[in-house]
Amino acid sequence: MTNRWLNEIVVAIWASASFYIMHFTGAESAAPLFFPLAAGAIALIFLTYKKPVIASVSPLVSLGVLLLNLSILASYLFNAPRYDWVFIVGNITSSLLFFFSLYLITMRIDLDLGKTLIFISIFINVLLPIVLVTAPMTWGRVTPTENPNYVAMMALVGFIGALSVRSIIFATALSLIPVYSMVVLESRDSLLAATVALLVVIVSRVWSHRSEKFFIYLLLAFFGSVALCAVMTLTGSHVLDSIGQSFAHLFMINDKYRGISSGGSGRDYLWAAAIQLWEAEPIFGVGFKGHTLLMPDQLPAHNAYIAMLADMGVVGLASYFLMMSPAIYFVFKPIQRFVEDPLPVTVIATYILYGAFEVRAFSFGNTYSVVFLLIVFNCSKCRLPEARPNKLDVRALSSIRS
Repeated sequence: MTNRWLNEIVVAIWASASFYIMHFTGAESAAPLFFPLAAGAIALIFLTYKKPVIASVSPLVSLGVLLLNLSILASYLFNAPRYDWVFIVGNITSSLLFFFSLYLITMRIDLDLGKTLIFISIFINVLLPIVLVTAPMTWGRVTPTENPNYVAMMALVGFIGALSVRSIIFATALSLIPVYSMVVLESRDSLLAATVALLVVIVSRVWSHRSEKFFIYLLLAFFGSVALCAVMTLTGSHVLDSIGQSFAHLFMINDKYRGISSGGSGRDYLWAAAIQLWEAEPIFGVGFKGHTLLMPDQLPAHNAYIAMLADMGVVGLASYFLMMSPAIYFVFKPIQRFVEDPLPVTVIATYILYGAFEVRAFSFGNTYSVVFLLIVFNCSKCRLPEARPNKLDVRALSSIRS
């Protein structure tokens, strides 16, 4: 069984190792994150040694990857005095190792992404309780050394991995710790993305098991719910108010420090500061992963796309969107594809949404970005003709066995 799932286990360890490193090193430096990238590339070389090429990657993705890496290089060349050469070489080398590994996985391994995400979820579930137990409380919020939003993001990945389990019982068991973690860490972005992920999976499963009377039952359930709410409201039971208050409390909508009136916990102020950085260097930005050094209190932009715009300018952001264009196109494919395989849609939709509020776009130092780009490459790959099973050969083999 281990040999059967060896590819998925190796990729899951490679993708989730950064979480363990961030925890056990106290998140003091990003430098140790280079080691799993190098070790992963070496492990994948041995894993794919003498294996044939079974698929190709979309030219759009390859062009986006090339331009993105050139943008990283250009962003440093135009801001060379600002950065240490170790920082520059480390990030460029890490990016090349990361994409080299993605190409090996996509072109030489027939990876089961669902199983891979389940293993990643298990690895995350093992560490999450340790992180929560050792983390202190600040103003009622668990504040681990790694940063609450980072840990909540890992919990979100664990939750999405749990949704990949077909059994509802096991999926529920695997999702309990991630959901609890997101709540106690008070990460509204992760909770919102988790809600979207759950809705995508529910719609997919309901649609795939629909019957001829499905729409009739759906309409009856809708109008029945409306009628029930109306009756309970008339009798003095304010169900909708209670639900609204619970929602507002969970997402801290009325909190003067983290609610709507605070500008998204000060995000509007950080967004404006990051845009000012981009306006100063509009073409190639201020340097890959360098905008935080120039931000107020050295805080990140809390928006992946504005952050990338500040880091690598218009060229870098355009390259990034070019690279992920096949994945965006995949989301809008016919609904039959969505029903058959909701996992890519779940990851793509939640990652894009999450990026609107957190600085997670292209990164090789967090599991969510690794999973997303695995999906991007997988959505864009095209199996080579010699790697596709021949239907006549399969039928002939079946008849021989029978």
